[in-house]
Amino acid sequence: MKPKRAKIYKRHMSLYKSAFGFREPYQIIVDGTFAAIAHKCAIDLNALLPPILGGEIRLMHTPCTLTELRLLGPQLSPATASLRALERRHCPHAAQPLQASECIAQVVGDENKHRYCVATQDADLKRVLRNIPGVPLLYITNSAVMLEGPSSTSFEAAKKVELAKTLPQSHESTTLSTATAASSDTPVQPVHKRKRVKGPNPLSMKKKKKGEGKAGDKKKKKQTKPKEKEKSKPDAVTEGFE
Repeated sequence: MKPKRAKIYKRHMSLYKSAFGFREPYQIIVDGTFAAIAHKCAIDLNALLPPILGGEIRLMHTPCTLTELRLLGPQLSPATASLRALERRHCPHAAQPLQASECIAQVVGDENKHRYCVATQDADLKRVLRNIPGVPLLYITNSAVMLEGPSSTSFEAAKKVELAKTLPQSHESTTLSTATAASSDTPVQPVHKRKRVKGPNPLSMKKKKKGEGKAGDKKKKKQTKPKEKEKSKPDAVTEGFE
């Protein structure tokens, strides 16, 4: 398997693991169509599938898939034998077997709660399973096993799961609402700020004129000094009059 393809498969399985809870060993339901092509191409599923899914696997069949393959004739006896060698997954149709596609669709269910992967060449079955979120599909093309990418249904379901993880849980939201209510009931004490002693506004201060200072002060003092009254001269004595 090429490194680029292995990287793609790893990304696909990461989505199934994070959003839908897939864990090792991965359970793979194999139908008759897939088993027949795998036998024809001499594909060893136990050796080839673990690297594709990135972990240990459990291959299994249902009684309905085995019955259908057996009824197709003796030419498929080798494929029937290889399918019978897999683990048997119980289905409720033993008394009245269904078509393999119907049986697998019912075993998977609407939510795939048992987290099955399905290996099939049946186009109709794949179409049905794509509408169920979280069902990895395997198929064979050009003698190579391929892992189909997640369907649009799976992508949408994965987005909802990831979004739900970011939201607070029920107990967390209850605690948060209780804390909010308690904080709203507690009166808020006003914070009194201490008044700072302000100095004079530098813009309102009158600038000193040039010359003011020590010299200016002396000048002012001189100007403000009261003038002494001039001494009146004695009246002139008129000669000749006594």
